[in-house]
Amino acid sequence: MKGSAFSTCYEDTVMKIFLALALILSLSACGVDVATSAATVAKAKAEEIKEAQKTKEHMTKQINAAMAADQKRLHDADQAIQ
Repeated sequence: MKGSAFSTCYEDTVMKIFLALALILSLSACGVDVATSAATVAKAKAEEIKEAQKTKEHMTKQINAAMAADQKRLHDADQAIQ
């Protein structure tokens, strides 16, 4: 009987260690996945910012060109009146 009780206690301990190890491994894998996802999101956001800056520069050039064209039209209209 005594050996049987020891065997059951040993099996319980081994099972607890196995479950703890499985939990630790699954949580560490989750951490790696989160870090990888964060890096991917950061890279995507950096690319998005770069594209937004290009769009801003393009729009600024278009606005400046439109303002210059308006100034020229005003100047030409002023010259036609005089």
